[in-house]
Amino acid sequence: MKNIAEEMKVTPAAVTLIIDKLADDKEIKRIADLNDHRITRLALTPKGVASLKAGKEIFRKHIAEIVSVLSVTEQKEFAVILKKLINKN
Repeated sequence: MKNIAEEMKVTPAAVTLIIDKLADDKEIKRIADLNDHRITRLALTPKGVASLKAGKEIFRKHIAEIVSVLSVTEQKEFAVILKKLINKN
């Protein structure tokens, strides 16, 4: 959970709440590490995989709508700039 919290720049407690909700909704499952009892691994369930795919499609449609005001050339330029900004971190 600590690694997830650091990546998301939130507190471990906030991640725990999110993970608990996802587990309650059967989107993920917790898997105990066989070698280290302090470690809990997370895995998507089939329901979680379906939700992720649906979310990606919704996101893709929103992005397409947002950039639709740009010409094809501007969209390509925007993609290059966005990649540069993302890779900066």
